[in-house]
Amino acid sequence: MIKEITVNDLRIVVGQTYTYQHDPYYLEGVTKGDLGDHDGQTLEVIGIPDEAMVRVRFRDGFVVVIPPEGLMMKWTYKDGERPDGVCYDCGLKYGELPDVTVSDELWEKINPTEHKGAGLLCPNCMVRRLAKVCLSNVVMWVRLG
Repeated sequence: MIKEITVNDLRIVVGQTYTYQHDPYYLEGVTKGDLGDHDGQTLEVIGIPDEAMVRVRFRDGFVVVIPPEGLMMKWTYKDGERPDGVCYDCGLKYGELPDVTVSDELWEKINPTEHKGAGLLCPNCMVRRLAKVCLSNVVMWVRLG
């Protein structure tokens, strides 16, 4: 069985938590009734049978196989879910990414934790999150060396 895949720039890993977003465009042949009222709920990926489908378990225990395009990155990681030394969204190791910062005000809009100033995101995931909150043309500082 596959352990991870990447779909639309989202790294999907067995055992990780994501948010489900029902979108008929992505989930052709799957109706909202098939999945009950799970839109916007947190789920865990419990298996990836092939690159076209993922097996997921919702908080209420409901298990279903869906196309991976129905998953979104997790926006906020609680203390027990915070990865160590990697980008929270894509898993890129800290030593493999440039040190990029944004203003404190912008960071709090994309912060992947519940703690002010905490968290780690690679430059690509920072930009992706900024776009999701409709921010563009922002100043980012890159520290070299």
